[in-house]
Amino acid sequence: VAADPALNAAWAACDHDAARARGDGDACDAAARRVASLAPATTRTDPEARVEARRARAEACLLAGRLGEAVFHASEAFRGSIREGLTHATLRATLTLAESHLAAGAPAAALQHALALEHSAAALRLDGLRAAAIVALAECWLAMSATTNIGRTARVPGTQQRRRRDGYASMAKDALDAHAPALLSRGGLALRARARMASAKAALACRSDDFDSSRMSSRTSSSYPDDSTYSGWDDVLVPLEDAVACCVALGSLAKEAEAHELMARTFDAMGPRHVGARNAAARRWRECERR
Repeated sequence: VAADPALNAAWAACDHDAARARGDGDACDAAARRVASLAPATTRTDPEARVEARRARAEACLLAGRLGEAVFHASEAFRGSIREGLTHATLRATLTLAESHLAAGAPAAALQHALALEHSAAALRLDGLRAAAIVALAECWLAMSATTNIGRTARVPGTQQRRRRDGYASMAKDALDAHAPALLSRGGLALRARARMASAKAALACRSDDFDSSRMSSRTSSSYPDDSTYSGWDDVLVPLEDAVACCVALGSLAKEAEAHELMARTFDAMGPRHVGARNAAARRWRECERR
């Protein structure tokens, strides 16, 4: 392998993808530098390799929290792939650009790239990229929902505010529900974990604050000390449990901690009967934070 540059480049790309999936910023950055060092010096020899090196660099910066650099490198990869006429590389760069804008706090800018990617991937029957685009769309709508609610709370009376269904969150939930089979079978564990987390967040955002907990029926759960969770909250709890399982399989402690935190907050919202389940989720959250 060491004597073959193409195999070396493929190995570095695999290392980069694996590190990104588990959220290992240092390993992702090191792999991105290897990808860049193995790419040709000019685009004349292998233009796609140069574009992919830029995209890998953007993803490494995204994971490290250097969001300005991430947007810059993703934009460069996007423009370079268009200039060279690389259709698939353009779509991959579009996804990275959308994710970079979203992380940088610009969901509206991310949304236009995610919409374009979803349309193109559907036309070309690229199921994996389309699934990633749908998850990115849902995450954009959820981010826009949070931004909208901040301003809306100050203007709308409390009761009316509680009963108003969130339009952006509804769009996210509808998209995730409509494409659930594809999202659960395409793109690997990392995408599945993101999809399930987004599904839980959308369900929470769409839930009425005056939900009647007396209508909930029990089901068995092996994850938490309470021997029952409740069907009225299954649209939140089941996706979170699946997200936790995916994160454990990936070794992604940050995402696992996020899922446990959201689960603890959900149990807390369910009332005092679920203090034991809330505390168990909170303990798992703290364990992930310490590791």
